[in-house]
Amino acid sequence: MPPPPRSRSEPREDDVSPLAQLDLVQALEEQIASNFPPGLALDLVLNELVVRAASVTRARSAALALKRGDEMVCRAATGEHAPDLGIPLNTRDGLSGACLRTRQSQLCLDTETDARVDADASRRLGIRSMLIVPVLDGEELVGVLEVFATEPAEFVDSDQNLLEIFARDVTRIRHAAFEMEQRPDPIIPPVEVLKPSPIAISPGPQKFGAPYEIWTLVLGTLAILLAVGLSFMIGSRIGCRGLPSPGAPGRVALPAADSVSTPAPRVAQGQRTGGNSNSAAKRIGDANRGGLVGYA
Repeated sequence: MPPPPRSRSEPREDDVSPLAQLDLVQALEEQIASNFPPGLALDLVLNELVVRAASVTRARSAALALKRGDEMVCRAATGEHAPDLGIPLNTRDGLSGACLRTRQSQLCLDTETDARVDADASRRLGIRSMLIVPVLDGEELVGVLEVFATEPAEFVDSDQNLLEIFARDVTRIRHAAFEMEQRPDPIIPPVEVLKPSPIAISPGPQKFGAPYEIWTLVLGTLAILLAVGLSFMIGSRIGCRGLPSPGAPGRVALPAADSVSTPAPRVAQGQRTGGNSNSAAKRIGDANRGGLVGYA
């Protein structure tokens, strides 16, 4: 005999889960304030809620299906045994169908012996026990929250109470997302650009440079003038000594005859005995006094 359907526990004032209420609503506000699209921000927060629900109930997988038109579509999931996002849920039979028809929590202790569950499909998925609770918005059923385990009899009454708290928090988060989406965008007043007014600026007294700058300029000028004067004087003296006379270009001065010792020309032997030898020698001597004599 399968266990009877468990009645949904009535919400109480102290049924507040610190893992799934205020901080997730605040996280939703921060996501929307960061310019996330409201639909994407809601999916991120619902996925975090499913992860926390699986952690608290020690489940291997968890999934949240929400109503979209005439179907129940997987909106958030975690774990390898959970259905993929966007997959429609079977609402005609199975444990999910029983939860939707009765609007009460459904517990399966062992998928091998529970007639409400497809044993072959559960065996292929590796699921041995599961717990499903409805997500209600007032009197309207808007979804189901499911957790799965790979061992039989994994969930107890306390797990059902925790999962129902998470289901109520789904409704709170959806309402908060709807309200945030309906808020008008904040009106930002235009910023008035102030033009600078023209200000008459009177020219102040001319400021001179520091004293050391003036002395540097004076000493630099004197050094340049001194260098130019020395260059002019040195160039003038070198030009006076080394340049040739402008009246005889290309002419080289020869040393005087007195300073150059010219060897006496040899006289032929025939002339030594002649009577004119003295006169010839005299002529040569006279010629040497006046300059150089060339012989052919």
